[in-house]
Amino acid sequence: MKKSEITNKEIFGAIQEVAEAISVLASDVDARFNQVDGRLDKLEQGQNNIFLRLDRVVYRSELRPAVKEIMAEQA
Repeated sequence: MKKSEITNKEIFGAIQEVAEAISVLASDVDARFNQVDGRLDKLEQGQNNIFLRLDRVVYRSELRPAVKEIMAEQA
């Protein structure tokens, strides 16, 4: 049988390189998630602003009877 030419130091070095690459990738993914989080916060805030504006809107179904009533009073 041949003696393995790969030493423990070489294996350890390769493992360290992979671990560093994974660490860099994980930090990139984390940064992207933070960006997505910020965008979602902005979307939620915009949606809440839309809901607040819609709550103040008089709907046509409520407005028509009121207009008819006013018109009848003026006639």
